[in-house]
Amino acid sequence: FTNNTSNNNGGAINNHYGTSIVNTSTFVGNSAVMGGAINSNYDGAVLNATSCIFTGNSATSATFGGGAIRNYNGTSTIVNSNFTNNVALNGGAIYNLGNYNANLGNLTLTNCTFTSNNANTYGGAIENYYGILTSTNSTFTNNCASAGGSIHNQYGQGTINNCTFTDNIALNGGGGAIANHEALLIVNTSTFNGNNATAS
Repeated sequence: FTNNTSNNNGGAINNHYGTSIVNTSTFVGNSAVMGGAINSNYDGAVLNATSCIFTGNSATSATFGGGAIRNYNGTSTIVNSNFTNNVALNGGAIYNLGNYNANLGNLTLTNCTFTSNNANTYGGAIENYYGILTSTNSTFTNNCASAGGSIHNQYGQGTINNCTFTDNIALNGGGGAIANHEALLIVNTSTFNGNNATAS
């Protein structure tokens, strides 16, 4: 999927109340208002992506984001996938929006790599807003945002297991690797090297 655009959401794929299973696929240079490559939204929506590559995708929303993927109140499971140079206002690679009290907005990442993704505001790689984020055996390198160089967890629940954060940058709001704002964050057996918050 290359250079697809949408004036709405999901430049390549818009998963609306549906189930989308995406395997060994590449998304390059796609653009939309939210979910530059894939938008998966509303209760019951399911996205399973395995062994995919997301490079240079962008979301143009002036409010939300998700340069590569936006998950809204659905369940998204991403395995063995790479996210590089994706851009958005919030969630340079992924924007996860939900309601953790109602078990909505579940994002599960396993063996994923996030490199050089950028958010103008929150979450260079991932913005988790009121959602439920679980990341296991994943790496975050050279991602950048105003707050939360790799991950910004806001009003949600985040669990980080055996992940590595290296050389990520928060330019203004703190949390070179992770910023946790009025939320629950659990970090287990993870490694943090050379992350930097330049101001707060």
